[in-house]
Amino acid sequence: MGSFFCWQKIDPSVNVQLLEYDKRFEQYGSDFTFYDYNKPEDLPGQLKHAFQVVVADPPYLVSYKICLSFNLNLC
Repeated sequence: MGSFFCWQKIDPSVNVQLLEYDKRFEQYGSDFTFYDYNKPEDLPGQLKHAFQVVVADPPYLVSYKICLSFNLNLC
């Protein structure tokens, strides 16, 4: 989560998208996309293969290695 805010402050022209399960972050409008790591390929089409850099921060996930391997396939 911290990376999201840092990138926005460093260079506002950089396209940053927050993929998050917690819908409290909907307050960020179009910068927020609901994301459930249990359904890693369930993304809007315009986000698939749309980014050059992906920062994954999966705190407290028991199966974080599985989660990351699924996420990397979407890049």
